[in-house]
Amino acid sequence: MKTTMNSRVHIEAPLLLLIVLSFSSCPMPGGGSQDNPASATILSDDFSASKASRVLEDSASLDAARQCVVLTPDQAGMMGRLLYSTKATMDNWTATFKIKIDGTIGGGDGLTFACMQNADYQAAGGDQLAFGGNGFGVEFDTYPSTGTSDPSGQHIAVIAGSTSYHLKTYLPPDSLWSSDWRPVRVRMENGTLSVWYDGAIAVSSYTLPSYTAFTGVFGFSAATSVAHELHAVSDVKIVDNQAAQTVEGPVLSSAVMDAAGETLTLTYDVPLAGNSVDTGSFALGGTTARIMSGAVSGSHVSLTLASPITSDQANVSVACAQGCVTGVSGAKSPEVGSLAVMNNSTIPGPLKIAGFDFLLNVGDFWQYGWQTSISVHSQKTASSTGTCAMTLGRPATIQGITAYSLLLSGVFPPGHTPGWKYIAIDRSRLLGSDDGTTLKDIFNARTGTNTGGGFFCRFADTDVTSAIATSMSTSFYSNPSVYTLGVSDPIEYFAPGVGPVGYTRTYSPADEAGSTFTESMGVTSSSTHKGALQAILHK
Repeated sequence: MKTTMNSRVHIEAPLLLLIVLSFSSCPMPGGGSQDNPASATILSDDFSASKASRVLEDSASLDAARQCVVLTPDQAGMMGRLLYSTKATMDNWTATFKIKIDGTIGGGDGLTFACMQNADYQAAGGDQLAFGGNGFGVEFDTYPSTGTSDPSGQHIAVIAGSTSYHLKTYLPPDSLWSSDWRPVRVRMENGTLSVWYDGAIAVSSYTLPSYTAFTGVFGFSAATSVAHELHAVSDVKIVDNQAAQTVEGPVLSSAVMDAAGETLTLTYDVPLAGNSVDTGSFALGGTTARIMSGAVSGSHVSLTLASPITSDQANVSVACAQGCVTGVSGAKSPEVGSLAVMNNSTIPGPLKIAGFDFLLNVGDFWQYGWQTSISVHSQKTASSTGTCAMTLGRPATIQGITAYSLLLSGVFPPGHTPGWKYIAIDRSRLLGSDDGTTLKDIFNARTGTNTGGGFFCRFADTDVTSAIATSMSTSFYSNPSVYTLGVSDPIEYFAPGVGPVGYTRTYSPADEAGSTFTESMGVTSSSTHKGALQAILHK
């Protein structure tokens, strides 16, 4: 059950954005406390002293000793707002701040960061979070309110007008409740909104509907009802993106993830003057991993992650906000910017397809039968059959992985003789080499997705195919649990515990009207090296 309260805001000012979060006292966060110290800075507040542009409403109170504002204490039926009279054009800016949601199961309701078109509105508490003023927003919500159509008990969502209208929703992997401060970054670029929470992307480049830039003011609001928790905010800084980009400073030139997937090294074009890292000013995209700590050494910044990035994450990026490197008075911080991460992680991602974790050995073999037929107007006119085999020969080390030469015997169906000179197994991936120096995916059971690959039927290196669970039935081999590579002819099949088990193909040449060509191939036997088949993929 939620309660509602009303209050008037005592300044005239304009709301567009908001972030909703739900939060007991304020630990020392640190920061700076001056408005417009440079042309790029719209406002900055470290809450260490009183401030003329800062307006506190209702239950909101300054804790200067702990350098934060408590919007609501951990009590029922509270509502508080923090507003800034500093006006700005709401079109191109980045806000960074820290929030604390110190609650438990049953706590509520949430906190908002807002840029307002009309700050003089009648605020409502409870699930409305004291938000209003004809605005847009993003909420970090801990209470499942049916009256506002909440998608879950805890979620982050872009909202419009009120907390009842969710435009874009994100479900965080971890609880929003914490006794620690959590960094938040909100970036507005001409009506496109991105939000990072605790170092991870929550909303990526969401375009606000019917957005028109306006001159407004920033603020925060929060409320509790029967459900309650403490809501607090600290270290507020808002910069103008365009002005910030004109400030000369070190430029981010590369971002590289290490093999362990735990350390991201950023390299700038010149040595950095600062000696400490504000991890809340860096943010990762394309991954749920978050930044835990950072260090500066010359022109490098090393960011340590709370959980490793895996090798299958191909679109990771890192963004740097204003003030990301600090520690030297007057030193220039690296410029605002973002960059794609070169992911050198060797940590495997979650296994997509089980059963492809076998060893290869010298002497392992696979024997196949095949047939082709030609039908004209459904009448078979010609056919051919054959047998063939593959045996593993001498091993070789290719790119640090043990591979085995592929020895072929018998007659393969026309156009489908394997072109691989070597095959290998590595972390549930069947690999092949056609030059003895480079390995490529044949069948990737680790991710279930192939770029190129194929065994009897080669796909172009630019083709991306997904493994699909299905069944196979030919004159030579039947199995209800195999995987295909490709969704149209030819179709290759791979079986757990065996590897490549054959292919099928049916096609009608355009220049032979009424003719249908059918091909099929299936494994008939395979090796039992040292008494057990240890076939195709080895972890």
